[in-house]
Amino acid sequence: MANTLEIIIEGHIKDGELHFEKGEYDLAISYYTKAYQRTFYDEPNIFLQCRILLDLMRSNYRLNRLVKAREYFDKALNLINNSRDESLRSQKAYFYAIKGKIYIKEGRYEDAIKRLTKAMKISDLNAPKIFIPQIYSDIAQAYIATYNYENAEITLITSLRKQLQNLKDSGDISNNLHDDFSESQRPADEKLEGLVKYLESGLKHNSSNVLERALLYDTIGSMFYLHTLYKQAVSCYKKSENIKSEKFELKTNYRRLASVEYLSKAYFAYAESDPEQLDWAITYNKDWRSIIRNTKVDDNILIAKLMINQGELYLKQEKCKASL
Repeated sequence: MANTLEIIIEGHIKDGELHFEKGEYDLAISYYTKAYQRTFYDEPNIFLQCRILLDLMRSNYRLNRLVKAREYFDKALNLINNSRDESLRSQKAYFYAIKGKIYIKEGRYEDAIKRLTKAMKISDLNAPKIFIPQIYSDIAQAYIATYNYENAEITLITSLRKQLQNLKDSGDISNNLHDDFSESQRPADEKLEGLVKYLESGLKHNSSNVLERALLYDTIGSMFYLHTLYKQAVSCYKKSENIKSEKFELKTNYRRLASVEYLSKAYFAYAESDPEQLDWAITYNKDWRSIIRNTKVDDNILIAKLMINQGELYLKQEKCKASL
């Protein structure tokens, strides 16, 4: 039976998690910090300390406090490396995954790929099913940022295959689905379109697979985007955004940031062939700004990407007006 101190610590962690899910990261950090400090009141529980350090690292990463996030990474790694508890080794994967994301934020894409790859190698069977596919998707974004579209697509295909297999294993899609996507060649656009059509009725919707479903559509959307099929990319990104809204109601939730960024860019590209889509691109650019403002993210690179997107949108808007 848990003692009083353990109950208090778990209570702080749960409060932190509630605020984290709402995108209230400063409040989450406050509760995680209280929980971490209390782990020293008795015989130190290293496993619990590492768990809280991971929460603190994630929260500071979301707020772009990268120096602070690195501090928690170093603390946790020191604890794990000096411990004889083998069960702690598996936690390293989660820390390396966030370290890779930090490098992406800093534009250190080669370092990001190395850390993310290491996270995959040292992860174990107890890791969430979404962990490996998400890392592949993060690596793909690093390749896209360096215009290495060939490797980006190969990585996205790998992510897609693993996601589909996980959904088969969980019974969320039928084992009869043929997902013969080859990692060595670009999938036919018709095959991707057929997969999307199948998923509309063949993918089970439940509260336990929200993030898995959203990642699946983001992955397919990014593949369509690389193929310059912007209408199809928009359709997939919108499906992902709608799925996220099932669990994360607030438009200001950080978890929805990727969706509004993808949608703003995809609608902008789509507007080249259909100018009426420009209004949607502007709408999602505003949502993008709203999330950054309300989550108090101090991320200069992200803000610069937003401003570039905003400038391109208004320039396109003026050109459209001039052509009338």
